[in-house]
Amino acid sequence: MKDIYRGTLVRLASESPETMAKTYIKWDRDSEFHRLADSAPAQLWSEKKLKDFVEKGQEKQGDKSFRFSIRTLENDMLIGSTGLWIQRWSQGDAWLGIFIGEREYWGEGYGTDAMRLIVGYGFGEF
Repeated sequence: MKDIYRGTLVRLASESPETMAKTYIKWDRDSEFHRLADSAPAQLWSEKKLKDFVEKGQEKQGDKSFRFSIRTLENDMLIGSTGLWIQRWSQGDAWLGIFIGEREYWGEGYGTDAMRLIVGYGFGEF
């Protein structure tokens, strides 16, 4: 049986809002990352505000949000996030988002591996 959550470099995982908020805080301080990850103007968020944002996003999306953290297979480091947000089940429409927050993993194939997993998940599970 194939593990749909495991690639050659990364695995998709589930994280607590607390873990994601602590990690996002670090990435959000990187202005280049922020410009690549979001079209909104950069702003400083507290860890609590980010945790609330993650929790509210999960509640708001309900069964239309499929979020995963991206962890390396080599050392289980949390390096990014990806997800699918269903727009219309009947049409099979979804938004796909991905980012790698840890700079040392940029341009090394980790994002590509995660994209293969999330696209495979979308087409295989939906």
